[in-house]
Amino acid sequence: YAGHVMETGTVGRIFETPCHPYTQMLLQSMLRVDRATDVVPVGQGVEEIVYTLTACRFAPRCPSAMDICWAQKPSAVAVEAGHQVMCHLYSGE
Repeated sequence: YAGHVMETGTVGRIFETPCHPYTQMLLQSMLRVDRATDVVPVGQGVEEIVYTLTACRFAPRCPSAMDICWAQKPSAVAVEAGHQVMCHLYSGE
């Protein structure tokens, strides 16, 4: 998101258990014939978002953003072998 990797893992693992809120929102935005739900827009005003070098790039659009997200860029956290997420929700902080 905004030039930053938010989650890494195998395709199967990412589709089965997406961890980062951005990944979850991306997958929820896919139109599917087996799902009869409305697509939820991510938000408006992409051009209005101001990114800082010290914050999580997704914080302005994240439904789970916490104070630490605005103050500190998250590090990679191993969710399981071969699956990492860059999100404070998984950092234990």
